Amino acid sequence: MGLQVAKDAVGNLFARWPGTDPNLAPVATAHIIDAIPNAGRYRRRGSGSSGGLEALRALKESGFKPRRTIELIVFTAEEPTRFGIGCLGSRLLSGALSPKKAAALRDFQGRTLEQWRKQAGLRRPELGVGAAT
Repeated sequence: MGLQVAKDAVGNLFARWPGTDPNLAPVATAHIIDAIPNAGRYRRRGSGSSGGLEALRALKESGFKPRRTIELIVFTAEEPTRFGIGCLGSRLLSGALSPKKAAALRDFQGRTLEQWRKQAGLRRPELGVGAAT
């Protein structure tokens, strides 16, 4: 679709459609792709995220050209309770969870967030607020 795709240090995904006026603040739509087990028929299918992507596709197909940059954000680890808290991806991105506190998190097996990041292939060293790579 010609979107600029990136991910951050915990695996949040960003699909950016640059607007014609880079001086305007971007707008975003966001959802999650993970869900708790047995959460219902559609909760596990990423319907919110795919809905945002479909909206961007329809706008592009219609010939629409946004003045503001539009970004689709797909948050990771929002519902699971591996570390005893929800909204891990959005908390880190927004700064509501500090990198220091995130580094101290351990799951029920005693594994750290850093161990899971490495297993997932997320090599970017810093956590927290910042641009995606």
